[in-house]
Amino acid sequence: HWGAKDGGITEDPKMQKEYNGIYRQQLTELLTKYGKIKEVWFDGNCQIDVADILKQYAPNAVYFQGKSASLRWVGNEDGFAPDPNWYTLSKKDLATGVSTSQNSDVNGDAYAPVEVDVPLMQNGGHKWFWAPHTDSLLLNMHQLMELYYKSVGHGAVLLLNSTPDTSGLIPASHVAIYKAFGNEIRRCFGTPLARTQGHARELKITLLKPTVVNHIILREDLSKGQRVKAYRTEGSLDGKTWTTLYKGTSIGNKKIDKFENKTMKYVRVIIESDKETPYISDFSVYHVTAKSVAK
Repeated sequence: HWGAKDGGITEDPKMQKEYNGIYRQQLTELLTKYGKIKEVWFDGNCQIDVADILKQYAPNAVYFQGKSASLRWVGNEDGFAPDPNWYTLSKKDLATGVSTSQNSDVNGDAYAPVEVDVPLMQNGGHKWFWAPHTDSLLLNMHQLMELYYKSVGHGAVLLLNSTPDTSGLIPASHVAIYKAFGNEIRRCFGTPLARTQGHARELKITLLKPTVVNHIILREDLSKGQRVKAYRTEGSLDGKTWTTLYKGTSIGNKKIDKFENKTMKYVRVIIESDKETPYISDFSVYHVTAKSVAK
């Protein structure tokens, strides 16, 4: 009826003013009658001026796409974020409202992390909304862990779709998968062998005894910005001879690095390049047994 596309622009300019009024009215309702809002998602951009509404009713939320964007779409619906995954881009690209991870620039002058959206029903299909007889499309545990490694493990937020059936509830078969997925994440990463943190370009962990390690998780304190541009992790048995375990670039919210089993007593991370001395909020070492570990 409205013929609105490309961010809410009507085909007939004479209809734009009325359309904008309805759009602003509905957005105001959504932001004022359903509790505290943490994220406002403008799917496919928003060219209508709603900055005043966002400022008044959702001042602490993040905005996905549009003129007020503080988040970006990763650029696919497959559940994968790039590596490296830089949170910065140019102000010019951000202002388009439709920038993606492809616009990332390690030296950009605007900050807008990417978000990864993916349907749970994507095993041989791609379906956002529930329909009868679609359980065959549900992702299995190995596929979900692959998404986790390549989204959360690349410093992005994974937005895994939930869709109610005609009863208004999330189907039991979907709930069971969400629960199993959470359990598997906790099994793999709930208890590190050791961890530390610090404001430094080198951090070291000393294990109680020589131990098999195969995963390292790094996190930055993002209240100070995404500072790390390149790093390497190393392990040693004697504290003198060091073996490179992994070489990486971006860290951000979380970087999960996996490698072949190595028996080590000492593990360290060395920041090779940065914008400022980084704040590493978490440097953790793990031994994850091969159950659903992604390749």
